[in-house]
Amino acid sequence: MKRSVTILTLALLVLILAGRAHAETLIVEPGETIQSNIDDAADGDTVVLLNGVYQGEGNYNIDFRGKAITLRSVAGRAMCIIAAQGDFENPRRVFIFQTGEGPDSIIDGITIATGFLVDEIGAGILCTGGASPTIQNCTITSNMATGPKGAGGGIACWYSSPVIRDNVIVSNYANGSYGGGGIYCYGSDSEITENTIAVNLTLYDGGGIYSIFGAPVVTHNSIVNNGATRGGGMCCWMSPSVIQNNLFVANEGDDYGGGLYCRDSSAGRTPTIVNNTFTENILLGGGEEGPFGREIAFYAFNGDVINSIIWRNDYDAAIARYDPGPPEVLATGTGAIGEDGVTLTSTTPAGVDWIADFVATPIVPIAHVVILTEATGTVTPGTYAIASVSANSITLAEEAGDEPDPAGPYGTATY
Repeated sequence: MKRSVTILTLALLVLILAGRAHAETLIVEPGETIQSNIDDAADGDTVVLLNGVYQGEGNYNIDFRGKAITLRSVAGRAMCIIAAQGDFENPRRVFIFQTGEGPDSIIDGITIATGFLVDEIGAGILCTGGASPTIQNCTITSNMATGPKGAGGGIACWYSSPVIRDNVIVSNYANGSYGGGGIYCYGSDSEITENTIAVNLTLYDGGGIYSIFGAPVVTHNSIVNNGATRGGGMCCWMSPSVIQNNLFVANEGDDYGGGLYCRDSSAGRTPTIVNNTFTENILLGGGEEGPFGREIAFYAFNGDVINSIIWRNDYDAAIARYDPGPPEVLATGTGAIGEDGVTLTSTTPAGVDWIADFVATPIVPIAHVVILTEATGTVTPGTYAIASVSANSITLAEEAGDEPDPAGPYGTATY
């Protein structure tokens, strides 16, 4: 009899497990709580949010609790909003990942808004303790990390490396002494790709993105109209980031580096800056020495800028290097720098000026960098590499190794 009971118990367990072996879809309507549905889900499940606004208890400080599930909208981010409605009396973030979540923990197609924290990081989303989820197709907006320790208004990655892909990260704010109005990365190797990162603000460094100690891969992003004291578009501090195929447009810094500011990078911590376009980034004031490095500024190390374009920069000191002493201007005005220390020569028409003296004795190794204000031909602002240089023209390709396509938004600039 005892053996029969044991067999029956095992059979029931098998039936229960078999019944739960397939992934389930949980449907959530406005007025219900997202957290309770996540709590009911199991690995592999999908929680689908119907159109509407989700707010109130159970719809902020949302925690996946280590589960490999997908939380997505039914009709895209414009139709599905999670609003934490945080303020000084009710500080709240929207999402927290803190239990080792990996890339199979996914947020997809949701607007994440109105997180508000005091002296904490990650008002919209915090990834901490090694949690590295996937955040994709979302709009992350109107989140604020305030107070002296506030950082990462939109997203903060603390020793965590999420995939941040194809999002609109706009109008977030951090006013503490750490920075990162849009994204703050500390010890993070995040993948930040194909996002629009715009109109984010910090009173410290890195209006769009701030990275310290980690090595995030930042590729194919539009980084536009962000603001900071240093590094309006992005700041790298002792961070061997890969910064490739990005468009830095109209970002604003106060002291140094309207587009990009890189600081204190020792051996093994030097960022890779390849195939980017910097255009119309500005400095509002400047440090004690004046407004230097309007597009790119390096502090206390030698950086590389390769296969990149500085477009429509009408100011002096487009690229500059700083130590505790006076700054050294690496590229002034507008023009181009050749490959491997070879100075390009040509006649100089109005609007295009070759940098004549820099590459002979470079302080910072710069190869294949074009700095243009106006030129005839088919070139428009974008992310390019240089395919070839002749006596009177530069032929551009979309990325290194590509053949130039005359029908594309890039081609030949003549001078």
